[in-house]
Amino acid sequence: MTLTIDGSSVEQTLAGPEQLDAIWNVISRSHIMRFWPGISSQTALSEWIGGPSRSVWLTHSPEDGYGLGIVALAESEIDGQPERVLSYAFDRCLAGRAWALESIRAIETEQSLDRAVCLIGPAMANSERVAKAAGFVFEREVTMAGVPYRVFRFAG
Repeated sequence: MTLTIDGSSVEQTLAGPEQLDAIWNVISRSHIMRFWPGISSQTALSEWIGGPSRSVWLTHSPEDGYGLGIVALAESEIDGQPERVLSYAFDRCLAGRAWALESIRAIETEQSLDRAVCLIGPAMANSERVAKAAGFVFEREVTMAGVPYRVFRFAG
């Protein structure tokens, strides 16, 4: 799928094992990895991507395949309740350019985001702005592995 903002275009594709290197190049950037502590190696990333009920989309340059960001949907559990969790990570050089928001909206056209939640951690104001712009509303706070998160639920 092609996404266009202000005359610039990028591609968004459902990722598989063949995109592992491109996804790792997104996740392993130091300013992104601190928010994805469970994925500290390509092996951990491969296991995460191959997990049950998980889909990952890579947003990348159509010219060279350079990864700009990812969006993922996964069945998970929060406070003992099953949840469909939407996660996203985009290079901070893209902040304010709406690529994360447009990537989420593209996923919404392919996948229903009903029941979806976002977990927004501390110091993630940009992620919170993206979630709100995509139609998520604050629901509650939770603590997971000693880290506080704000849960936002998709409201359309």
